[in-house]
Amino acid sequence: MLEYREFPFRTAITFLLFSVPFALFIYVIQGLLSGTLFDMTLLEHQGYLGYGALAAVFTLPTIGLIADRVKKLDPLIYLFATAPAIIGILRILPFFYLYLAELDLALVISSFVGLAALLVLW
Repeated sequence: MLEYREFPFRTAITFLLFSVPFALFIYVIQGLLSGTLFDMTLLEHQGYLGYGALAAVFTLPTIGLIADRVKKLDPLIYLFATAPAIIGILRILPFFYLYLAELDLALVISSFVGLAALLVLW
């Protein structure tokens, strides 16, 4: 950023806006590693960690192929940045308590997929 003659406000705002999804991804991964993210045992947390890592492994080549063929990457970036936050909000709502286990797994997988996709699409 030092090569610019003036400060690049647009780039700075983009970095600032995407810091929140990255913080959510890191929070989910840290919670899984410590076993404190959900009301489960440590072994179940590690199982979810494995599912998330497996989803990220499948996401990397898939997003690489998609990124080569799509001209505008911004909608994909917005989709992968907002999906884990939306799933996290759905976990809080009272009429989704019946699907809490599925939403927990969806939050973990979407966080890992979002992290892998954003790192490729960035």
